[in-house]
Amino acid sequence: MKFTLLTIFGFYLLNSYTLASESIFITDDFIEELKNDKSLSWTPGRVFDEKQDFANYFGKSQCSEEDIESIPVLEDSREVEEDLKKLPKFFDARKKWKYCPSIRQIRDQANCKAYWAMSVASVLSDRYCIASKGKVKQELSAQNLLSCCEECGNCQKGGCICSSWRYAATHGLVTGGGYASHKGCYPYEFRPCGGPHQPSCSEDPTPSKCESHACKNPNYNVPFNKDLHKAELSYRLPNSTLAIKKELLRHGPITALFKIYKDFLTYKRGIYRRGACKKEVGETTVKILGWGTHKTVGEYWILAMIYLDGDTYNYY
Repeated sequence: MKFTLLTIFGFYLLNSYTLASESIFITDDFIEELKNDKSLSWTPGRVFDEKQDFANYFGKSQCSEEDIESIPVLEDSREVEEDLKKLPKFFDARKKWKYCPSIRQIRDQANCKAYWAMSVASVLSDRYCIASKGKVKQELSAQNLLSCCEECGNCQKGGCICSSWRYAATHGLVTGGGYASHKGCYPYEFRPCGGPHQPSCSEDPTPSKCESHACKNPNYNVPFNKDLHKAELSYRLPNSTLAIKKELLRHGPITALFKIYKDFLTYKRGIYRRGACKKEVGETTVKILGWGTHKTVGEYWILAMIYLDGDTYNYY
């Protein structure tokens, strides 16, 4: 099938930095310090095990400037004040397209830095459902990207959403559920670990080799080539609030690159805004689902994280 528009958007695509070489732990003292900060608009607390080292936990974007420039920019949304006034103050894709379960789903990458593959497969699933008005509700495979697109990324360093969207447009993605789901052609291979109430991570994750014309699930009866779902095209959005909001209203969730600071690893609930903490621990890819307005904080985006905890959403 090939009929839907896909979008990529990056908050920090052109920023670069070196990942930490020293260990980064979330101590009780650090959490207590955040709890005592009355300026925070969100609630901090213990989320991860205190023994978890975040020094190289998330990785960083593997997109080069050439990768980024290869994706055209959609330039039809100027920041016009009158247009902004016409937009609703609150919007949530989960509520507008209630018939699309993939929009509400949070995938778990386990101990593989597969956020780039997870987000692209997730948004492609959302867009197919939305464009088909709920007739196509299949979960598309992040494992397909991990195993078959070498230029897109890997478990050790992370990946590039630009390359991933290009692959989705030229090759397409087959279906595939989460670990041990036995759903679709190419299910995810890595057991959830390292998160709250999950076993610790041990083995170094290595994706299986790609078999481009064979499904990994022996019980799935649709041939690989007939299971492919392609993006019609991919594009970037300009750095414009109006452009992002219009895209969400018209077509659904958007992928974005999100820089993670140490204090975020204690986020429990509320509207997250970085406080005094300036310690960068990596990057991940998120889905933009909507926006809102708070009487004291102001405007915020609703984002879905891709890395851990498969049944919760985080709000910003």
